Amino acid sequence: MSQESKFISAYSLYDFTLKIAEAVREGYGLTDTNEGMPQSMGPGYYSCVVVKEVQVDLIEEAKVDEAQEEEKPATQTSSQPTKTARSKKSTTK
Repeated sequence: MSQESKFISAYSLYDFTLKIAEAVREGYGLTDTNEGMPQSMGPGYYSCVVVKEVQVDLIEEAKVDEAQEEEKPATQTSSQPTKTARSKKSTTK
């Protein structure tokens, strides 16, 4: 599971409360980390970070990687030159 975060800020307590309520309806919740706690700066600016748990489906990503590999051309991509066999000439007289 992974966390998705959303930054909320407003210039009045009323707007800030409405934004928090909207985020809760979307599945977000307050976090207990220091940087995410609700805070007030000055006489009218409020901010916080809300998070929600997101399940990451790794199977879908693997299917995308396989599809990209199938699209690659089947050419040799080695940077080394290929060796060719040469016939040896006999030097006996």
